[in-house]
Amino acid sequence: MTKRVVLIGHPVAHSLSGAMQQAAFDELGVDARYELWDKPPIDLADAVAELRTDDFLGANVFRSCSIHGNASDNRQSSLSPLR
Repeated sequence: MTKRVVLIGHPVAHSLSGAMQQAAFDELGVDARYELWDKPPIDLADAVAELRTDDFLGANVFRSCSIHGNASDNRQSSLSPLR
């Protein structure tokens, strides 16, 4: 049975994640389909609830800068780079 993996966010239509993730699944022979779910923040809880079935392998959540701030936001600017 083909598993589903989703990117949840708003907007997500511009995201290249679907193409990149699907290419990786296909190359590795993973029986999965990567989907883009355009859901506004108010619908996030319902979207996550949908994931609680055996149909799903996992999910990613996109945090839109237009909703939560920008790179100068204190929460983001205080992050340390990976080393």
